[in-house]
Amino acid sequence: MARAALETMYFKGELIIHHKNGRQKAYALAEKFLSAKLLSAKSPFESELDYHQQLVLRRIGTIGFLWNKRSDAWLGIDHFKTFERNQAFQSLLEDKKITEIQIEGISTIFYMKKEDEKLLTSLSVNPKSPARMEFLAPLDNLLWDRNLIREIFDFDYKWEIYTPKEKRKYGAYVLPVLYKNRFVGRLEIERHTKEKVLLVKNFWLEDNEVFSKSRKEAFSTCAEVFRAFNHCEKVEYVKGWCKENDQK
Repeated sequence: MARAALETMYFKGELIIHHKNGRQKAYALAEKFLSAKLLSAKSPFESELDYHQQLVLRRIGTIGFLWNKRSDAWLGIDHFKTFERNQAFQSLLEDKKITEIQIEGISTIFYMKKEDEKLLTSLSVNPKSPARMEFLAPLDNLLWDRNLIREIFDFDYKWEIYTPKEKRKYGAYVLPVLYKNRFVGRLEIERHTKEKVLLVKNFWLEDNEVFSKSRKEAFSTCAEVFRAFNHCEKVEYVKGWCKENDQK
């Protein structure tokens, strides 16, 4: 109850996070650190509908497209039930701020920002994806709605950090691996700060995926980028790190 009360006060702007000790947060009254002028400032939203519209539009733009369904992508939006969500989507459609799109083979309608239509058109004209690989963080924007990812990419991802060790299928901190326009695997990787080493422990390929020469090159390039981002000096690989489909 105490945690729920603190988080409620934090999201209402009555508290701030003063500092952290590991994972433990230390809160303080906002009025002691923020000016009275700032705390008493008028809301930038003209109405609750305006507030919902702005946040829905922002969430759609952050991911690229979304559906009008119950979703983790809407977490943190106050007073946002089915009625309010439908109202926000309808208003955005009428204002021509979003547009409907459909994906071949999927009956559900998706929505994207109207201003992103040119980008989608350019990709349709030149559909060849660059040979680029990315290691995605478990809480990456694209992964906010796991059901959407499962529906579109046929990729079933679960962040197992809160799953008991004996029940984990892969590992506590496993990153989805995106290559071109598809999810090709899951990566378990560790940063050893003292040794300044990025250790690749496991890479599980998805069914029907192969670790071709071009994918190996893309993986190596991405690993080097990830190494630099994590302030490591080298990348090391555990023996047998790449798990082919029949090894899972």
